[in-house]
Order: sequence, then C-alpha cells, then structure tokens
Amino acid sequence: MSLTYGVDVGATSVKAAAVTPDGRIVAEAHLETPVDSSDTVARAVEESVAAVRAKAPGGVSVGVGTPGWTSADRRRVVYSPNLPWRDEPLADRLETVIGLPVVLENDANAAAWAEFRFGGARSANSMVALTFGSGVGSAIVVGGTLLRGAHGCAGEIGHCVIVTGGLPCACGRTGCMENYGSGRSLDRDTVGALGTGVSLHEGAVRGDQRARSIYREFGQRVGRGLANVCLTVDPELVVIGGGVSDAFEWFSEAMRIALRDELGPHWAGIAPDIVAAELGAAAGRVGAADLARHAPHLT
Repeated sequence: MSLTYGVDVGATSVKAAAVTPDGRIVAEAHLETPVDSSDTVARAVEESVAAVRAKAPGGVSVGVGTPGWTSADRRRVVYSPNLPWRDEPLADRLETVIGLPVVLENDANAAAWAEFRFGGARSANSMVALTFGSGVGSAIVVGGTLLRGAHGCAGEIGHCVIVTGGLPCACGRTGCMENYGSGRSLDRDTVGALGTGVSLHEGAVRGDQRARSIYREFGQRVGRGLANVCLTVDPELVVIGGGVSDAFEWFSEAMRIALRDELGPHWAGIAPDIVAAELGAAAGRVGAADLARHAPHLT
C-alpha cells in the first residue's frame, strides 16, 4: 500500500497527513504557522512533512494545499492573501529539502477534490464545491477533471459579482459573492438584526426565527449567484463545506429554491442537487495527497 503526504497550509496552522489510496489518514502532524516571512512558512511545511513521514514512512510524493492563487503548472504560489508568499517557487524548494516529488494546489481545489473522490460527491462525474468560511472557497470538477484554467485561477466563484455596484471586496471588485455569502457576511447580518455578542448558530438551534431568517436570506443570495455557474458547467452536484455548513439545514432549501427560481422555468430542470460536504477539516490534506498521487508529471 503506497502512501502520499498531504499538507493543508493555513494562516494559523500547517496540517500534514499520510494518506492511503482510498483516502484514509493513517498519521498526522500539526504545527502553528509562523507568518514572519515566506521562509518561515516554507520551513513549517517542511517540518510538518518530516514529522508525519517519521510516523508513516514510505510516502512517494507530497501534495500541498495553499490559500490563494497557485500557478497553472502547480509549481509556484503566485499570490496568497493571508501568507507572505508572492510568486514563491515553493514546489522546487520543498523538493530540494524533502527529496520527494511535490505538487501544489489551491486549498479549495484540494478540499473539493477530496469530496469528489471520497466524500459527498464520490458518485458524481461533475460538481461545484463551495467552502464557506471567513471567505468563499470554490472549485469545479467536470468530467472527472479539476478545472484550473489557463492561469490556475478557474473556479473562483467567490469573486464572481452577484450584486452590481455592491460592497467592495478585498480582491478589488465590488459585489462579489464573498461579500454576501460568507461567514463575514453572516456576522454582518447578525449584528445588524440581532446585535453584537449574539451567536447566530445558537439562536437558530433554539428556534429563533430571526436567526433562521438570516440563514434563509444567506441561502437565497448564494442560490441566485449559482445560477450562472450552473448554466456554464451544468454540474450534477453542488457540495457545501466550511464552517458555515454546520447550519446547512437552515439555508440549503432556500438555496435550492432560489437557484431554480433564478434559472427560470426553461432551465430549472438542470438545477443540481445541493449536499453537505462529508470530510470536514480533513478534506484539504486528503485531497492534496490524492492529487499528488495522480499528478501526471509525478507518475
């Protein structure tokens, strides 16, 4: 049984795992992310791989999921908004130190691939994945292939405009889905409707109709924003992950209805099912490891 190593690099932690061909994690290592410089973050990735490799030796390659824009050849981190990486030749550096082939991948792509291979979309041939956290991560799989695009930035649904002339986004555009369909947008709506210091999720659990209404409005916005994506790629499934997915039961039906309504009577029949992700926080590591296992230039 061959192992590959998967690493999920975040702004607060670096998590590595040894993963089997069927997507099982057999060893793990976690480190804090030292964001002082590009070198300190890269060393944390190297150390995390060394730690998990000591627990589960024999891995044949390494996949690294990184936040931000990864080059189309999966060798460089072009830009990472929360890490000090700018056109960083990370794969070359890691291969020199680790001594194994390395492939990079956008972290949302890696998590989506894990769901496609082993999780909520394992029976599908095409999918759109949305990961709702402080922002919106997203990825698209069509015909069993993860779409990366000419420059490595395909599938950035979170930065598609859904409100013309809307709120400014950190990416430089205005009205992006990320401003209306993310944990930050829910926090903003909660303060506006319920006040500060209130837990939206706890309110919904208690049956507070105001809290549940905020989730329904969230689902409606995202559902409307998905319509053009569905007309572009016609996926079988939409998979919802990230921290906000804990409230899936309170926004998913509103999302389904809004998507069908936005598609209109002629196209409503193509609306895909919307399901919750299954792999949780492990998805990034599992997906990165599996992508490394199947990367054409590594086999």
